[in-house]
Amino acid sequence: MEVRGNVKQLVPVMAVMLVILGLFTACGKSAEQQIAKQLELGNKYLTEADYEAAIVAFNKVITLDEKNAVGYIGLMEAYQKSGNIDEAIQYGESGLEKNDEDSLKNKLLEVYQKKQLEAEGDDLLRISIYRKMLQLDSEQESAYLELAALYETQHDYEQSMEVLRDGLGNVANPENLRLKLRQTVDSCKEHLLDTIEGKFNVEIRGTSFRDYNGDKNYELFAIGKVIGLDEENIYYCGNSGKICEQVYTINLQENQLWVFLSVI
Repeated sequence: MEVRGNVKQLVPVMAVMLVILGLFTACGKSAEQQIAKQLELGNKYLTEADYEAAIVAFNKVITLDEKNAVGYIGLMEAYQKSGNIDEAIQYGESGLEKNDEDSLKNKLLEVYQKKQLEAEGDDLLRISIYRKMLQLDSEQESAYLELAALYETQHDYEQSMEVLRDGLGNVANPENLRLKLRQTVDSCKEHLLDTIEGKFNVEIRGTSFRDYNGDKNYELFAIGKVIGLDEENIYYCGNSGKICEQVYTINLQENQLWVFLSVI
């Protein structure tokens, strides 16, 4: 009798638990069905070029499932085709914080490329975008070359060379990067010489250019004769030309020039 009474007491509890379990199961199926339906609608609206409706549909997808890569890709596509690249980037970056699927990375790379075209003429913005692109895919030789060229346009040769060296360590066949690095070193030397000549109005008679400290930053020492004066000085230029100064005046009568040349 006591056992039967306990069973009678358990029946209502079990019934409630089954109802709750059934509700959760139903809700789960409902969420999956809603996501599938909104994805279908979103793709349909994209095909019809109804980008506002597509954005609404794909937003519902990521509201139901914040890690849904297809939803984020759909949003990027809709914003991109509607001409709103910044929103496309925002959703792509937000999606990557929650899901790092390759399909999402590839779509974001595509959107970054579109932004590069839009940012033509804004070198600082383009530098920022290329940096983000290389964070997503560190094997893009073209991105290293373009980023290095942008730094060189800014006369920041040290950053340009650093980018190219990073590329040498990541790209499988980096011959173009090696060639560009050699060219950048030569351009750096020319820039440092031009900086000295322009700042001090001197005629350069000799130079020593190399990485003196082993820190991969090139520096230049030069001997120059001041135009219009019977005077020769030693000049130093480094940090991509940001530091440029006269460091010594040579006394030719004491043969200090030869001493200097033998040291450098």
